Amino acid sequence: MNAHGRSLCVKSIPKNRTDASSVAVIIVHYGEQSLTERAIESVQKLNPAPGQIYVVNNGPSDWVCQPMSAVRVLDRTENSGYAGAVNAGAAAAKSAGFKFIWILNNDVVVDHSSIAHFVQAYDDEPLVEILGSYVMQGDSCWFGGGRISRRTGRATHNNFGLPLEEMDATGHSPTDWVNGCSMFIPLTSFEKRGWFDEFFFLYKEELEWQLRAPLLRARVIHLPLVDHQVGATTGSTDGRLGRVFMARNGLILATRQVGVHRAMWLSTWVWDFVCRPTLLLRWRELRDNMTGAASARTDPHAVLAKL
Repeated sequence: MNAHGRSLCVKSIPKNRTDASSVAVIIVHYGEQSLTERAIESVQKLNPAPGQIYVVNNGPSDWVCQPMSAVRVLDRTENSGYAGAVNAGAAAAKSAGFKFIWILNNDVVVDHSSIAHFVQAYDDEPLVEILGSYVMQGDSCWFGGGRISRRTGRATHNNFGLPLEEMDATGHSPTDWVNGCSMFIPLTSFEKRGWFDEFFFLYKEELEWQLRAPLLRARVIHLPLVDHQVGATTGSTDGRLGRVFMARNGLILATRQVGVHRAMWLSTWVWDFVCRPTLLLRWRELRDNMTGAASARTDPHAVLAKL
């Protein structure tokens, strides 16, 4: 069910060869506990059920919840950011013998049939390294797969803003990348690509991981399996925190490119984060972007302390 209480998909589920019990769901908690509790309630309705639900507690307050056998809370000594939370959850799932993880923001609601669709898509394409699905924001699409321009470095959302009835609702297809609010990943992908880079901390960490060589095999399921309350956890990317880290991490990504791609990605960054806000007289945005640029080599916790 989505946030409005209606079923997100009604298609029959084919019999899966991969066992849903081999999947661990990882919910990254930060901010309002009520959001995380809503996400947990949604995940607990999954049918078939996952083998384990992990909640990675990034704070800011101590996690308080009723003991639940299917939920294990992984407390962090400090806010490790989204990248650190993903790594902690993935490491716990790997140690426990799981084969797959489904990483979720805490501001999502999932369809009860989601895992069946993910494992079926994996059985269809066993070489895939990451799977996503349509992510809805209410009645319109927020993420329907994505494109990455190797020329400019810009990552975009397909089908953004479209109503579901105008989108393909059958099967799954290749995508350049999968958004971090919902990522179904075989744990073997971490053996190939390494862990998430915790220096990114917040925003673009999943993009950097997916951009690593070799070329990523990613697919998106053409079903609205996730409803996302965008910005509920850390605020909008148009807020100060979002602007600083988007500019910071975008610059880091650009400088990590080589040859002509590095020059083109840097040119795009200058246009997006310097020229455009200047031309539009958005001085606060420009200030935050420059703060992000100046902190490209700074530990993210030090950046947070100054905001």
